[in-house]
Amino acid sequence: MYVRCTCSCYFPRLGICLKLGLLKGKGLFFVNTTDGGYRLKLFLEQFHIRSAVLNAELPLRSRLNIIEQFNIGNFDYLIATDESTDVNSSKKDGDDDDEGGNKKSHNKKRK
Repeated sequence: MYVRCTCSCYFPRLGICLKLGLLKGKGLFFVNTTDGGYRLKLFLEQFHIRSAVLNAELPLRSRLNIIEQFNIGNFDYLIATDESTDVNSSKKDGDDDDEGGNKKSHNKKRK
């Protein structure tokens, strides 16, 4: 089921779907912010529904572990955020990393 909602109507609609039993099995929720993801997780916990939040701020191994736990059925719903952290913004001009994580040196020819 796909439902696009604004912030003001999201939780009441989700509550109705939960009460009517329309959401069965595993599910994936997309939210715009990390804060919104954790608010949704707290909302689902009120109904005793197991869920986890997956966002770009978590380390890679944590994200992989969350996906593995979701696949084996340790929780029913996965909440993913659309936010991402820009890893390229931390790089300085002229310091590019190659795939191995080593810095490339830029040799400039002098006249």
